[in-house]
Amino acid sequence: MSANMSSDICYRYDGSLDGLLCCIFEAYERKEEPLFIVAGDAVQLALNANVRDIATDPERASRVQKGILARIGPEAFSCVQQAALSADPQAAQVTLAYVRLGFAVGPRIDQRLADPAVYTMNKLLRQVGWEAQRYIQFLRFAELEGGVYFAEMEPEHDVLVVVMPHFADRFGQQPFIIHDRTRRLAGVWDMREWTLVSSETMRLPPPTADEARYQALWRMFYKSIAIKQRVNPNLRRQHMPKKFWRYITEMQPELPDKPLLPVSRS
Repeated sequence: MSANMSSDICYRYDGSLDGLLCCIFEAYERKEEPLFIVAGDAVQLALNANVRDIATDPERASRVQKGILARIGPEAFSCVQQAALSADPQAAQVTLAYVRLGFAVGPRIDQRLADPAVYTMNKLLRQVGWEAQRYIQFLRFAELEGGVYFAEMEPEHDVLVVVMPHFADRFGQQPFIIHDRTRRLAGVWDMREWTLVSSETMRLPPPTADEARYQALWRMFYKSIAIKQRVNPNLRRQHMPKKFWRYITEMQPELPDKPLLPVSRS
């Protein structure tokens, strides 16, 4: 396909994976290279940009998915899925470039590490994967009345869908909720399956009577195992970045009668 590289068209889609796949379908069908691909109003478009809203069509999305799986491979589609979780404003553009290259070279794309399309895609994937892994490490749950456990996070990328399967597998027969404050979404595990729901009207029960005591004991343990002479704040920030501290129990001041729970549930 010879794309129109001088196109001043900007695609705008709903931010979903299917919406992104529909943008790829549009670019191929019209043989054009969009100047920008943005999710909703995520970024300010260039002046005089010709904006085209791309409708999310499951049939078109499925055709692109099948094409990627057949011509590039399942690993490539997995990369596309993870890139769709990125908050980087260039993520959709990077994904289109990656798919174009994949359609040209096939499964050998994973050998093209120096190619800009592959390099930038791998950079996106590292960012999303790094943040997801950190939340798996640093999420702290509080026990609420009724036996539900609750954790909260404010991720830059849309990693809730990556984090939920890990904790569903770990918790098993224990119901829990993980709240993504950034996107006002809650991942809910009911001991059978996990689902994503809007948290706009979420109301939580209070913490159990023992929760404050457990958190105080955990902070005490954290302090007791520290070696004062070997405290290294720079190293701690390297392994436990400050962006995660807000909801980490052991990083909070002593509050024996006030368990760590969401700052706001509105």
